[in-house]
Amino acid sequence: FRHHAPVWRLDTLDRNDRPGRPGRGKGGRLRFQLEPVVFTHLEFSYVQGTIQPQLVYLVWFAARSAESWPDIYAGALDGLVWRVTLDDQARALVYDSIHPCGCYHQWLLVKDGLSPRPTVNLRAEDLWVLDELSENSGSPVLSLSAGDHQLVGVQFVGSVAEPTDRTAGRPYRRYRLEPLDRLRGRSWSGGRLYGFDGLIDGTERLERYLLWPTGVVSAGAMRQWGHHAVSFVGRRHFDDPDLLDQYFWLPPSWKARRSSRGQ
Repeated sequence: FRHHAPVWRLDTLDRNDRPGRPGRGKGGRLRFQLEPVVFTHLEFSYVQGTIQPQLVYLVWFAARSAESWPDIYAGALDGLVWRVTLDDQARALVYDSIHPCGCYHQWLLVKDGLSPRPTVNLRAEDLWVLDELSENSGSPVLSLSAGDHQLVGVQFVGSVAEPTDRTAGRPYRRYRLEPLDRLRGRSWSGGRLYGFDGLIDGTERLERYLLWPTGVVSAGAMRQWGHHAVSFVGRRHFDDPDLLDQYFWLPPSWKARRSSRGQ
């Protein structure tokens, strides 16, 4: 987790753009504590008959700020989920990300990593595949926009361990990694963050009234891990262990390297 932990370059307009820890008071009100923390989770996925580890990083923000009135996407809590799927040499096979509501699923390909299957129509499947990255090891720098916290840039420059950002000359602020499971049960402010339905009460968005025919419950609301639908057409979930095999494949060169190692 430390080797692949990203550097977060955050555009900041107000406190809603600063990371922290969500919670809920005993009276049911959402609370947010500003602190440099990112939550981690270990998952696994099938990749052409093998089981590969996936490193999940989640950064939380107090809210998504409104850009106008009404803003159907604004509301309490926001964040970004960044995931790294690894090969058996701990190199990235592919990166992808979502917001904690399950929206904005984006894939980033890497050199010698996974590629879309030739038989998959990316547009028809509504798969958002971005450009290929030239590197696939170490700590990427993730640039997030202010207000809506969109992923607007990814590059490999420096690392978390270095004292300054070479591209901007600004000092890094170190952050802690904590298990995502620490948000289960009673939160730091006394109440439970997640509901029994896996949703975070109080984070509802107005967009749910437009998207209710899709069958996604309370579209736009923040969710617990395991409840992230990433498509409004058909059925596609972020934690599905077969998700990669449905849409991506490995080049023959990777399989040849694996065979040469006797695996």
